[in-house]
Amino acid sequence: MSFASRLRRISALVTWHRRLGLTAAVFVLVLAVTGLTLNHTDDLGLDERHLAAGWLLNWYGIEAPHDADSYVLSHGVVTRLGDRLYLDTRLVEQDVGAIAGAVASEDLVIVAVDGDLLLLTADGERVERLGREDGLPQGVDGLAVDPANRVLLRSGDGYYRADRALLSWDRVVDSPDPIRWARPGATDEAMLAVLRSDYLARILTLERVLLDLHSGRIFGPYGPWLMDFAAVLLLVLAVTGICVWSLRRD
Repeated sequence: MSFASRLRRISALVTWHRRLGLTAAVFVLVLAVTGLTLNHTDDLGLDERHLAAGWLLNWYGIEAPHDADSYVLSHGVVTRLGDRLYLDTRLVEQDVGAIAGAVASEDLVIVAVDGDLLLLTADGERVERLGREDGLPQGVDGLAVDPANRVLLRSGDGYYRADRALLSWDRVVDSPDPIRWARPGATDEAMLAVLRSDYLARILTLERVLLDLHSGRIFGPYGPWLMDFAAVLLLVLAVTGICVWSLRRD
């Protein structure tokens, strides 16, 4: 190969190497920054930091639930929005199912959720969660408070009345009529707007966004293919670099 021909080949390889390098630099920067950050997830608390930017939530297709179940009590309003449980605007429980009722008794707010009884203070502090292991009857589907301020519950096998400390439940043979069983009512729109904002602010973590950036999934179903392309690009970059080095040595 003549000297002029080798120079032309080296020049062409250097040009392509430079172009590939500039393109690959973007992917290398993203992979390096996200990888280094994710290595320190616990130290940085990435799984506890939430992102609530509207454009980012829209990109992920995240929306707050439209419907809510609310129970208006003397101690406040108990609301289930999606899988979140609120007392007024305070989040008190996550990953909850359907509510079977909510009542106020003495200085407690009592919520029947997922077959258990959740006991809260008037400020929304969790006191205890009573379940089957605590002697609670199974299949709770209703709550009420009788004229003596004793908590009543309805289950699949009958009616039960609690003692003052909510430690034991006595079966009531006859239906405790006339008792008004707790039923959900309409949710105040202003409060619902606040709860929806809070709901959205607690879904998308910084860790998830960084993981999706690192893997390319943030760009949709073709994102991982984009990162595969970046990997191939780096391989080509390495090969062209070796070729340029080899031609210059000859």
